[in-house]
Amino acid sequence: TFHQRAAKVERLDMFMHNINSLAPLRGFTGLRELVVALQHIPTPAGVDACTNLERLSLTEVRLTTTEGIGACARLKFLDVSRNLLTELGAGVVDLPELETLWANENRLSALEGLAGNGRLRTLWVARNRIMDVGDQVDGMDALEELNLAANGVRSLSDVAGLGALPSLKRLLCADLHYGACPVCSLSNYETYALAHLPRLEQLDGAPVAEEARAAAEGTLVKKRLYYSMRVKGVRRDAAAA
Repeated sequence: TFHQRAAKVERLDMFMHNINSLAPLRGFTGLRELVVALQHIPTPAGVDACTNLERLSLTEVRLTTTEGIGACARLKFLDVSRNLLTELGAGVVDLPELETLWANENRLSALEGLAGNGRLRTLWVARNRIMDVGDQVDGMDALEELNLAANGVRSLSDVAGLGALPSLKRLLCADLHYGACPVCSLSNYETYALAHLPRLEQLDGAPVAEEARAAAEGTLVKKRLYYSMRVKGVRRDAAAA
């Protein structure tokens, strides 16, 4: 029967089909990989029945929520790029096997809710509306690659805050395809990043040379010493006035 055959399908690509719901997928319980692109599917309802999924791509489908994706506990790769998401939502809060998440070109303003994904190694959220990072990356101890390019991040303190990621090796605040964050225009951005993120191997796509890292650390030490002396001088002058 159709349902028996559907349950044996392991990969399905749906490209430019005239559908507006994933409900028909409820019979495809054996799916391991699903690719859906260029549709009009605002919610992923129906994908929750595909509990064997390991790779899921829902791109350019006008997605507004991730609710239901959380049922796919075996997911290792998730791509929800080029949609209308304003938050990552409950659908990606706790995916214990997730290693790669792409959510580029949405309307995200925050990264909240990802700390439960302890195996997440790659996170791309380029060209969203994220203004600051703060402590939103706390708990992502396995994260090795982070793409924040073309967001609104403008403070060096946010770059320094990424030092809380113990495994971070590759950081992109600027990307040839997506563009750059405002922070990249600051004259001491690269120096600051290299000095505060000692485990970086690549910054904005370029390999980090040990000489550059050592120079950045030396520059930061000199700046701290300079400003410390300035502060002491100001205090001394104030006391003598």
